[in-house]
Amino acid sequence: MPQFNLSNYTGQIFWMLISFGILFMWIRYFIFPLYYTIFKARELIIQKHLSQAEKINKKAEKVAQNLQQTNVLTEKKFTHLLSKAHTIAQDEMQGALDKNKKKCNKKLKQALDQLHTAEDTLEKAMNDWTKTLQGDFIAKTAPGKRK
Repeated sequence: MPQFNLSNYTGQIFWMLISFGILFMWIRYFIFPLYYTIFKARELIIQKHLSQAEKINKKAEKVAQNLQQTNVLTEKKFTHLLSKAHTIAQDEMQGALDKNKKKCNKKLKQALDQLHTAEDTLEKAMNDWTKTLQGDFIAKTAPGKRK
């Protein structure tokens, strides 16, 4: 069997070392540098994106902080405006209530005056009628003036 012949081993080992040497040199000087540049470029892109993400994250945190401060200020302004509007509305309602009370009191006074006037007129008319009836009664019941 030729594979067990020791005289053939030297040539096979020589060509195997030459082939593997050429393959190693080709991979070492052509393939690895290509992959190395690709990996370096990827790493640079990733680092760039990470630094941009950090900057954006810091900006977002600042915006969130500003938004929170704005919300606090807006809430304070809203509370102040709401209390101010409440006070103004309360004052306007009290003014309207006072105005309506004055109108009602004025109308009540006018009605009472009219009632007193009507009462006085009625009382005067009743007195006049009573006097007239009294006069007629006396005239009819008096002894000498009978019909």
